Amino acid sequence: MMKQIKHNLKKKKKKKVPQTISDLSPELLQKARAGLQMENKAYREQLDRLQQEIEKLREASQIKEERLNKVLQKSDEIEMECDKLMSQQEMLEENIEGLTREKKMLEREREETGKQLQTAKQQAEELKKRMEQTQRETEHRVHLVRAEEAKKASDFVMEAQKQIQAFKRNQTRKDSTNPSNTNAVGKLRDKYVQDMKAQQRSAQLQELKMKEFEEEMIEQINTIRFEYMKLKTAYENKSEDYERVQEQITQKDDEIRGLNIELMRKDEKIKQQNNDLQEFGKMKKETDKIHSERYQKAQNSIHKLKLQLKKLQRKDSESSAKPTLASNSSNWQQLGYPEPKSDVTSLIEMKRKQTVVVPLRGGGGKNKPSPRDEPPSTHAPKFINKQDVTKANINAFDLKRPIISNGAQAEIFSDNIPNTLSSPTQESLEDPRFVFFVYLHCLFFFLT
Repeated sequence: MMKQIKHNLKKKKKKKVPQTISDLSPELLQKARAGLQMENKAYREQLDRLQQEIEKLREASQIKEERLNKVLQKSDEIEMECDKLMSQQEMLEENIEGLTREKKMLEREREETGKQLQTAKQQAEELKKRMEQTQRETEHRVHLVRAEEAKKASDFVMEAQKQIQAFKRNQTRKDSTNPSNTNAVGKLRDKYVQDMKAQQRSAQLQELKMKEFEEEMIEQINTIRFEYMKLKTAYENKSEDYERVQEQITQKDDEIRGLNIELMRKDEKIKQQNNDLQEFGKMKKETDKIHSERYQKAQNSIHKLKLQLKKLQRKDSESSAKPTLASNSSNWQQLGYPEPKSDVTSLIEMKRKQTVVVPLRGGGGKNKPSPRDEPPSTHAPKFINKQDVTKANINAFDLKRPIISNGAQAEIFSDNIPNTLSSPTQESLEDPRFVFFVYLHCLFFFLT
């Protein structure tokens, strides 16, 4: 439609431009109305499609938000479970450290008990050797003493027998020679009997000493046996303690092995949960990026549309406040505006003529020629405010631009087309800026 309007505008540039709406043909107005209605219908359909797409995108975004919330809840649950597993892992590590310390203590006790057992074995062997040696020594000494005593007794008996025989022979010889020696023989016999008794007493004393020695040796052997039994019982107790410590060490080893297996399993679970959380974080970053980009695009488009709408509203308000391009100058004078000219320089000249130069302090002297008396083509205007110039340019542009009132716009979009309108011309209907303004105005009306 825009291309067609431009093409028609190019074709009709050479033609004479009508001054009022009444100069336009009703067929052309009907065509313009039909075209605007078609465009309005197309824009409404497009707006409906856009609204449907926006609703679909909104539903999709809501679904994604729900999924993200679920994912966030799941990630929070996984983080809580991960914290629990980490605390359990720390407890297991502490238990493992405690068990390892106990294991080391038990190993030290085992080493100590092993050393004590070795020392007890050595002491028992030494005591056994000492006992055997003492038994051999006592037996040897008893055998020697008995042999000596038997030898002494046999020698004494043999000597006594020899003396008795010799004495008997001498006595018989003396008796045969001298019968008065009977008393001497009796004395010798008594002496011999006393000597024999003394020898018997000494033999009895020696036997008593041997018995005492044997009793002492037996007591020593019994004490050695008692010590040996004590060492044996201590060795048995230590061996039992050693076996018990060995069992405890095996149990602790089994517990440490099980705890290590559980720790490895929980470590793998934590790694898997960490990977899941990283994937969830990547997904969340991507979705946040997409949503932020879409939100930024939507905000930019809304901002641009708002700016365009404000510009169009401002232009519309300015155009509605200013007079139209009427041919008569009475309307302009009634509203307080001078009669417009086609050139922008006329407005600048008008503004320049309204300014008055007032000196800060008075004084005599020669009057200088003011630039007001000179033509505007030779000298540039002084004392012109830049804001006034820009306003003059905008006003000139607004005066040159074709203007259409809100009532005329409503009549164009209505079914009844009036035969005459107040101010727009044929050129205003074919101007693309006018069409764009009408489109934005309608879009704003539908959106509000």
